[in-house]
Amino acid sequence: MKENNNNLTFKIYYTLKKKPHSIESLLKECTLAGFNISARSLYRHVLKIENSLDFNIEVLETEIVNYNKKVFFIRTIESADLIAIKNNSQWILLITQLFLNAKTSHQTYNESKELNDFTKKIKLKSPLKVKEIIPIETFENHLFNSRFGQSNFTDNQEQILLDLMWCINKKVCFKITEFEQLTTKEYSIQPKLNELLIPLKVIYHRVDFILKCYSIKSKKTYTLEFDKMKKISIQKEHYQSQKLLESDGQDFGFHPPISKTVYRVKLLFPPTPGGFIMNRFWHESQQFKIKKDGYILMKLDVRVCIELLGWIMQWMDNVQVVSPVFVKKIIAERLANMKQINNKNKLPINNSNSLTS
Repeated sequence: MKENNNNLTFKIYYTLKKKPHSIESLLKECTLAGFNISARSLYRHVLKIENSLDFNIEVLETEIVNYNKKVFFIRTIESADLIAIKNNSQWILLITQLFLNAKTSHQTYNESKELNDFTKKIKLKSPLKVKEIIPIETFENHLFNSRFGQSNFTDNQEQILLDLMWCINKKVCFKITEFEQLTTKEYSIQPKLNELLIPLKVIYHRVDFILKCYSIKSKKTYTLEFDKMKKISIQKEHYQSQKLLESDGQDFGFHPPISKTVYRVKLLFPPTPGGFIMNRFWHESQQFKIKKDGYILMKLDVRVCIELLGWIMQWMDNVQVVSPVFVKKIIAERLANMKQINNKNKLPINNSNSLTS
């Protein structure tokens, strides 16, 4: 039997988290697991683990039991959030943040056992005054998440998400072996089947998951909603960090832009919804100016993409595109297409980044 220090350390750590052990009983557990180690070396490993623990999260406790026998146990300390709380206002802030997160998070992740356990701890630990001011039930009964536009995340898509997160962490390539037929029909902005891809980033955007990936063969960057992928295959090929592919912060949304040019986009809004828009984050470059007549001028330095155009058009007749001409021209084309589609029963156009075609 050959000792593997890393594996042995993990074995000791998880054994001591499960229940208290003396050096003798811990040595028996490690021997049964296939490790060849002496009691003295095992004791040194225990001390090594003790020194490596984050004392805000875990602590190695020792206790003298029958016949002066020392036992060890790793105890998990309650959340650092709870440790740092000193007054009622901080308690109220924590509870508010917790439940806002639970009610607005993605449907797959807002009902985890860990979150429910943490909720129960907070309810038990919070001071009586806090319970009277802001009972936990208030959030459950009165805060509503509309789920408007939220993806219907399937078990298969959740597994793909976990696999891709693993690939990103390990810097391993993958292939898409099967697309969802309906969502990719006549959609040209996607990689080929079984094409070797580098997973760059998983983006959580407006209660939906999107994958940004790079094709080694075509040297193109793609963005795919998770409902476009049905099956993926993790590959053995590793890749180096793709620093050149990182965003410079001048894209709007997550889809590839239709132009490499960065435009100064100027939009004019009336006081309503201008005040609403002014008080929210849309892009790093956003600037606002309130004019004398109360109208609000918004400036953005961005590349033009389908999401920028969709975002502008969602305000309908509550916005005026002041500049550039390029954006005004594309929006005019889209509006003309919409008029023909709805007035002349023309078939709608399949989604594509080739908006000017």
